[in-house]
Amino acid sequence: MKSVKNQLIVRCFQCQIYSIATNYKFTKGNPMLKHFYLGLAMTAALSFSSQTMASITKAVSDPLTYGKKITLTSQALKREHVIDVYLPKGYEKTGQNVRYPVVYTLDGWTLSQGVNGVVSHLSNTAAMPKSIVVALHTPNIWRYLPKLEVKDSEWNIGNSPHKIDEYMSFMRDELVPYIDKNYRTNDFRVLIGMSPSAIMALHTLINEPDLFNAHYLFAAIDIFSLGYDKETDFIDTLVNHLRDNPNRKGYLYISSALSDGDDNPNQATNAAELKKRLAPFNSKNFKSKIEHIAGFKHYPMAIPGLLSAIKFSFPNDELAQFRNITKEKGNALSKIDSYYADLSKKYGYRIYPEPDLQRNVNSFRGIGYNLLGQERNAEAIEVFKRWTKLSPNEANAFDSLADAYESVGKNDLALTAHLQAVSVAKRLKDPRFEFFTQMLNDFKARIAKKSS
Repeated sequence: MKSVKNQLIVRCFQCQIYSIATNYKFTKGNPMLKHFYLGLAMTAALSFSSQTMASITKAVSDPLTYGKKITLTSQALKREHVIDVYLPKGYEKTGQNVRYPVVYTLDGWTLSQGVNGVVSHLSNTAAMPKSIVVALHTPNIWRYLPKLEVKDSEWNIGNSPHKIDEYMSFMRDELVPYIDKNYRTNDFRVLIGMSPSAIMALHTLINEPDLFNAHYLFAAIDIFSLGYDKETDFIDTLVNHLRDNPNRKGYLYISSALSDGDDNPNQATNAAELKKRLAPFNSKNFKSKIEHIAGFKHYPMAIPGLLSAIKFSFPNDELAQFRNITKEKGNALSKIDSYYADLSKKYGYRIYPEPDLQRNVNSFRGIGYNLLGQERNAEAIEVFKRWTKLSPNEANAFDSLADAYESVGKNDLALTAHLQAVSVAKRLKDPRFEFFTQMLNDFKARIAKKSS
């Protein structure tokens, strides 16, 4: 009996919150309250379910899917090559015109999930553009390195076959075209190499200068004492390349763990010489950064190194500025469009405004409700309409547009938007389908009450 009573109390609490959330009159002064209370209602619902159903329902577990493992048959390598592909959150909901940068990492065996985790977190918090991550799993990568002259180094290249040309052909003629054909990519590509694969990334920068726009070399400062021959080390080769290509564009990030220098005196010498000799080539088109990472060993330094590299080459704090933009006089959407057009021109690839960010007003969802709260209803409608164009498979975009239409008494358009939200949620099997259906029914009830 006590259990039933508790169920009813929790359920009643849930319903009361839900009623408040869906009462437009109550939330009109601050429309963001609607989504706050709806979230609270959903939390109550989850709590209700977990507390009352656990004893009578078996637990059902489903695997979490973060990416897809793909096996490519390479003619260049004459073997199969395994890659991991991670798509950004919301990829399936955005339109065909929305395209993404691609971050490639050569060390899939150790960096696949780490790179995706960092990129996902930063892009979902508007610290970098949402990006596709591709991780390559290359067994025995030593055989694909170029032939090197090893001088005063602990590097042991061994008697590898040096199939670097085959690997370059694989990346240039097979891998990148495959990714571009099968996913919505733009022309901005990042290549990550670590320790031995950093040699491959550096070789790519010098010999395939147009293939990638940014090169991140981790655990790599010591490789610059190596070279293609006895007379020229990698520092010389890189400087010569930059001198011969004065219009070269891109980002070059090089780092190693500070502790690696304890065993290799080349670390400090290379770092100092790199900074000195690359400095004259830094410009608005080409930028380089060399640093040691303290507090992390050889392989763990990849994560703090990646954070530093991304901050170095992506716009970071410039991405989400909706709140500041809309404080200025003038039409909100026009100002957002102008801002992101300038940002895209500055960085050389299309950067899109964020449609929806959790706990962040700097998105179409957040700024739309902010505009409603300011009674800038017509501008809110424009913002939400743009959201539906940018994310035609996002039911929440249409539900929000319905709220905006209702705020100005355009109930026919509000009804259409609600129906679209339900239709999209049903088609995509959105777990919020019942929620959007309830929003539709609540809207119909409000209109019927007003009519009577």
